Amino acid sequence: RSVETEATVTTASGWQTLEFNFANPAAGTAAMNLAFNYNKVSIFFNFGVTGATAGERTYYFDDVKFGAIPAPAAPAVTAAVNYCQNTTATPLTATATSGNTLLWYTVATGGTGSATPPTPATTTAGTTNFYVSQVNASSVEGPRSMIAVTVTGAPAAPTVVTPVAICQGSTSQTLTATPAAGNTLSWYTAAMGGTAIAAPTPATSMAGTTSYYVSQTNTQGCQSSRALINVVVNARPATPVLTAGPYTRLFPGLTTTITASAAAGTGNTYEWFKNDIMLGSQTANSLSVNVNGLGTYKMQITNASGCSSMSNMVTIADSTNSRLFVYPNPSSGQFQVRFQSDVNNLQPRTLTVYDGRGALVFSARYVMFGAYTPIPVDLSNHPDGIYTVYLMDKDGKRIKTERVVIYK
Repeated sequence: RSVETEATVTTASGWQTLEFNFANPAAGTAAMNLAFNYNKVSIFFNFGVTGATAGERTYYFDDVKFGAIPAPAAPAVTAAVNYCQNTTATPLTATATSGNTLLWYTVATGGTGSATPPTPATTTAGTTNFYVSQVNASSVEGPRSMIAVTVTGAPAAPTVVTPVAICQGSTSQTLTATPAAGNTLSWYTAAMGGTAIAAPTPATSMAGTTSYYVSQTNTQGCQSSRALINVVVNARPATPVLTAGPYTRLFPGLTTTITASAAAGTGNTYEWFKNDIMLGSQTANSLSVNVNGLGTYKMQITNASGCSSMSNMVTIADSTNSRLFVYPNPSSGQFQVRFQSDVNNLQPRTLTVYDGRGALVFSARYVMFGAYTPIPVDLSNHPDGIYTVYLMDKDGKRIKTERVVIYK
């Protein structure tokens, strides 16, 4: 009843320590049977080599010990490995003692070991434990080390507003997005890959659509998918050109028309301004002006995209005329009196009206604040007839005289 095994050393001289593992019997010999009582050891030096081949040699041995071969320690590992969800993982690693080999497991005890290190899946968030042991040259396996692989879920894409509409040539604002608390934003010009950039400020020189992308990264370093922001630069309408005709200078009774060159495109709207004040009721691309509307005009056209263009300015001024204008004439008793006055001369004027008998029926004092400041007169309670109107300066000197017929 015997069991045989071999141990080989390649060093030619010097003391060596050999381990004979009877769990690994030599080829063609019986396996170890622990039911037997083995009580004698025999050692054969240079086994399998004849004396004729080896020549005369002397071998020494000492300290023959029987016992179990000690198991190796658990291999050195990085106990915690972290991945972000859906990122690419690499095979796990451990450090074995020189001469030992590694066995990988998915359970703490039992199971079947694999010499191939596992590559963790990252599709699902959570923690998965892996185990690894080392086996020495005598096929004795040691305890297992645990590696906890934690897959952290990626955050959702940040909240964005899209599309962002900008008018061509306008001042652009830096794009914004809203990350979850504690997260940071990364901006890109591509849906995938590329290098992160600073939050972009879109150019507005050319009409068209440009796409930007933004992701957020949580405190574990996991990055979300990218949210799309389309920046639409809308073209402005053609700049309208204003012309006035047939007059650019008016006195009472004359009317002129200011016309914009812009066509009434689909969705276009128009806003007129007089002396930089918007005329809310005027929305067509032309405007009729009489002496009541003396001033400087401009017109803004806005297209369906909300982009505007401002026209040139046209000034409708007063026309030099020394006449005292009384109208309507004849009238029912209510009429206006106008006279061209220097707009820089704010000295008061006095207006008097006499009936056909020479009796004073109306007198009022006015400050002339415009070229043709209207002076309203109401003689509706007076009888029909011919009345004489006098306009006098502050000293009572007569400036102009005119007659008006009242007929009811």
